[in-house]
Formats: sequence, C-alpha cells, structure tokens
Amino acid sequence: MTTTLLPRALNITLEEVTPAELVSRVTELLSQPGWRFGHLTARSLDTRRTAVEVLLLDTRHSGMTILSAPLAAGQSEYPSLTLTIPAAHWAERAVGDMFGIRAVEHPRWKSLLLHDDRWPLDLFPLAGSAQATSPREPYRFLQVTGQGIHEIPVGPIHAGIIEPGHFRFSCLGEIITNLEIRLGYQHRGIEKRLTEVPWSQARYLAESASSDTAAGNALAHALAVEQLLGIPPPPRAAALRTVALELERLANHIGDTGALAGDIGYSPGSSLFPPLRGATLALALLLSGNRRQRWFIQPGGVARDLDDDRRRALLAGVRELARRVTDHLPLVLEHPGVIERMENVGRLTPALACDFGIVGPAGRASGSRYDVRNHFVEGVPRVVES
Repeated sequence: MTTTLLPRALNITLEEVTPAELVSRVTELLSQPGWRFGHLTARSLDTRRTAVEVLLLDTRHSGMTILSAPLAAGQSEYPSLTLTIPAAHWAERAVGDMFGIRAVEHPRWKSLLLHDDRWPLDLFPLAGSAQATSPREPYRFLQVTGQGIHEIPVGPIHAGIIEPGHFRFSCLGEIITNLEIRLGYQHRGIEKRLTEVPWSQARYLAESASSDTAAGNALAHALAVEQLLGIPPPPRAAALRTVALELERLANHIGDTGALAGDIGYSPGSSLFPPLRGATLALALLLSGNRRQRWFIQPGGVARDLDDDRRRALLAGVRELARRVTDHLPLVLEHPGVIERMENVGRLTPALACDFGIVGPAGRASGSRYDVRNHFVEGVPRVVES
C-alpha cells in the first residue's frame, strides 16, 4: 500500500484589501500562470460589519491566497467580481442571500437559495444581524422565445430520491437551448450550525451534508482542522483516506452511468450498473465499517486501520469490480442509440470551461486538465493546466 499520498504543505497567504481594490487584486493574481479562482464567501466581523472573502489557488506552488475585503459599518454593497470572474456568479448570489450584501453590477442579480415567496425579506441566516439591503425581487426565469420553443418544467418534487430542485428546460425539438436550475427548497442550517457545535462533534455534521460525499466532506473538515492546528495525519492514515475517496468516487461514477442510461431510456444500462454501485459500497463497508463511509475520516487520521485479511479481500473485490465494469461499459458506450443521444452533448469550449471553473468529468470532457490531486497531493505527478 502506498503511503505517499499526503496533502502538500500549503503556503497560505492572508491579505486585506478594500472593497474597491478587490476586483483589481483578484484580476492581478489570476493573470499569473497557474492561478485559478477557488471560492467567494463572506464573514461576519461583528453585528454591523461583514467582510467579503475570496479564495484563490496557486496550483504551481500548492498555495492559496485569501483576500479579505471588510465593509464599513452598515455598508451592504461591494463591486461584483462576476463580470471579470464568471465562476463567482452563484457564490455572489449565495452571499447576498446569506449575509444580506449585494454585488453591485452583477449581471443577473436575484435570490439563489432563499425563495421570495417562502422567506422573510429581512432574513440573512449567516449575518450577525439583519442588514439594510434592497428587498428580494420575485424570481425571474430566463425565457427563450422563438418559433418552436417550448418549456418543460420539472420538479421541485421528483419521483426519485434526489433532493428538491426545479429544472426548467427550454427546448427546440430535441435540442435543449437553455436549462435553468433553481435550488434552495430545503435548508438544514449546516453552515450556521458548524459555528456552534463543539469542534469534536463538527465532523459528524460536516459529513452529513451529503450522503454521496460523506468521505469527501469529512476529509475537507479534517484537513481544515489539521492545518489550523499544524498536525498532519500519519502517512498510513492519509493512504487509507485516499482509498476511501476513490471508493466513493467509483460508487458515484458507476451509479451515474446507470442513471444517465435511464435518463435517455436505455433500460439495459439502467439495470446493469446499480448492482455494480452496490458492490462498490460493499467494498466501502469493508474498509470503513459503513457503506457510506460515515464516521471513518476524522481530524488526525481515521477511525480504524485495515488489517491484512480485509486488505486482501478489498484488493480482490476491486479487481472483480474492475472486471465487471469493463465487461459492462461497452454495452453502454458502444451502443448506437446511446452514442446518438450523448456524444458531444453538454461539452463546453475550453475557454468557457476555464472561465466558469468547471472541474471533474465535465471539465475534462471540455478540455480542462485541472485535477486537484495533481497540485495539492504529494506522490502524484503534477500537471499544470495551460
């Protein structure tokens, strides 16, 4: 078993700027090779002051910079980054909902998560207190017009088990000209609760945010705690965490393959891959003691080691899973009906994928080579996106 898959020692820089300087400073850093937008959020400084904070990743040197722009007391506006950094568009709207501050000149400013017909206009869940801001406007779906265009609304109640979400398709025959997704129908207060629970219990809350990403969210929380305290996990624990993440990734990708087949009405694919996903979850149970790998990854390491008997069973199970997946994939990927419905569908130009920070399979299908494991993990060859 490899023991070299460790998070790199991160070079984290904190920099304070004024709201007026924020856009120019972000633009300056992102113009340098290897830098990319990470996230935008806000933080309550006290009951009257909030700071807008932007995370930028330096993929060449495994580092990051956090730009903090404190707003003056009572101030509730800052210059929008979206026109310069399109990937910030949802984050700025979420900050508006949660903190009551507005991104001025945002191209499509409207509520993202707090629906106008369900939540009080003065409710800002993550703000220190209610702040003065313009009221939320009724939600405006983007309307596509023209001969032959028809709209198909789906949700927010679904026949499957996914969480509530409204999907509005604008179609021209078989061509989807626009899809607008509206989420925010279900709130559990996880962000606020994370600031209130004892730190020793926070990992249980973090990993419960999404069952399909329990290991990923638990690892994110564990790494945050470990970096704050300066306590790296043992190499063996880091390797076991990597195995857990890969099993979770396999389960999700295998399950999505079957779900995509079902979405286009290809029943053989939709019936063959769910059992393979179940077999992957059984391997996760063997590793962690839980099919969803809950309670396994924790600050400082993992909850239990992997003995030789379970290690051999895990390796044998992975080999058998690989064989079965390899046998089944041609039934989907080489079927003419599947190819006709899926080939080249949803691909973005490399420039657009870069502008919006697209990652994962969608990013790679659109020409992006970025993989966080290549930049922030020891023991993996590094590939810097051009």
